[in-house]
Amino acid sequence: MQINGDADRLVSRASNLLHNKAFTDVTFIVGPPNHSKKYVGHRVLLAMTSPVFEAMFYGDMADKSKVIRIPDIAPIGFENLLRYAYTDLLNLNSVDDAMLTAYAAKKYLLPHLLRECLNYIEKNITPSSACAVYEFAIALNSQQLIYQAINTIDRQTYHVITHKSFNNIQLSTLEFILNRRYLNLYSEFSLLNAVVQWTQHECKRLGKQVNDWNVVRNILNESVVLKSIRFLTMTAEEFARVVSQTTTISSPIDENGQIVADGPTKSDSNTNLNKESFANVPSFLTKNEQIAIFMNLAIPGIIPIPKCLSQETTPRCAPPEYFTVRRYKPVTYATTTTLAHVTSSVGPSGNKPVKSVSSKFVVNNSDLFIVGASMPIRLDPGFYSVRTPKLDCQLKFTTKLNLPEGQTGRPGDEHQIILDTIDESLSFIISKDKDCHVKLKKPLHVNKSNLNELLLTFQSTSLTDDVVVIKGHRNKSPQMEIVDGEAISWTFLKTNSIEFNELYYYY
Repeated sequence: MQINGDADRLVSRASNLLHNKAFTDVTFIVGPPNHSKKYVGHRVLLAMTSPVFEAMFYGDMADKSKVIRIPDIAPIGFENLLRYAYTDLLNLNSVDDAMLTAYAAKKYLLPHLLRECLNYIEKNITPSSACAVYEFAIALNSQQLIYQAINTIDRQTYHVITHKSFNNIQLSTLEFILNRRYLNLYSEFSLLNAVVQWTQHECKRLGKQVNDWNVVRNILNESVVLKSIRFLTMTAEEFARVVSQTTTISSPIDENGQIVADGPTKSDSNTNLNKESFANVPSFLTKNEQIAIFMNLAIPGIIPIPKCLSQETTPRCAPPEYFTVRRYKPVTYATTTTLAHVTSSVGPSGNKPVKSVSSKFVVNNSDLFIVGASMPIRLDPGFYSVRTPKLDCQLKFTTKLNLPEGQTGRPGDEHQIILDTIDESLSFIISKDKDCHVKLKKPLHVNKSNLNELLLTFQSTSLTDDVVVIKGHRNKSPQMEIVDGEAISWTFLKTNSIEFNELYYYY
């Protein structure tokens, strides 16, 4: 109890130092010139907290000046960093504050502060902040945040694209969203509306006229945005509204320069709505593109769609919770011939102990996230208990870089470079009539073409004679097998233990 009291007093004294300008020996001017803010600090205390500050103040190239300018960090981010450095306390009020603080923590190498900021962002991400978090996660290379942002964008798409913050996203983020196979939308029309609004704001940022559809088209032609919009999934009425809203038509003007509300004047030569001018009015889509889309909406395939437009006719829909790649078909029921007890020693029947379940694989064509797996572990059919038992285990995930052929040979050779290893403890419920399903605490990021191994090791203290493994694997490949799952190609390699039936993933 005395220790806690001493710690509280130390924090209180450090907090007083933070707010008291006495004994400070360095001043920071933080933020861009027009929005900068002044902070003071103590060199020795900051050097004890951050190796970057240590090198800055006491290294071979130490900065001896009393005023240090930091234009690339937001004042709120630096303020939170100082508070954490002095008191170990962090007070975040929004996701934006957390991202700004995380950037400062990364720059000054404060991993604990960075972790707290990322945890806050993961727990508080919303549709209004999802795109900003995605862009931040890409810049920070935080795979956990990327996964959370993608999930929010895919599952709450309508709220994401209709929020005003969507108009400020980067072009690369817009292209990423439009290329998503699954989006939770009422119609492609709402997505196109969001694209048009984003493009108009982009015109403002470039100093162009907002309603100059020729400029809008030029902006879209420089990216894959236009080709990613599924015009053919709209109704004819929706597309007619698109044409109406993205076409500039000049109102007729009389001799006195007044707009004629009732329509064109008697002479076509005095109006802007003659046939020639109407055909050449600025529009989001060209006349030929509009005709092609209208005709294909009426009679699919009647004329070719221009190459610059999407030919996709499948509407986007909400994504499933996860996708499944099946290595082996699960057994629907178990018999005594398909059972082997999972014990820590050789049983009376001579069965070898089952110590682990694993999967070794390469994802051939896409990066993705592993979120769970199923394995052929069940309870003995004769087992009875009021409580549903749980099995404790240790999960280890290893990913290796496959070097070009000729240096290492085929996937499975022992000369790969280990890139990452992740360990975590798990527990799962066992039942009699179905295989065990394991849900990971955090998704595992998998890079395409890398060799990956997922190994689940049982803790010996948790194994009993009532736990059995299903030996029903059929058509087992001796070395490797290529399996397709939801547009993803997998190569599975042989392992020395029982293999997972299925892997659950998201991409």
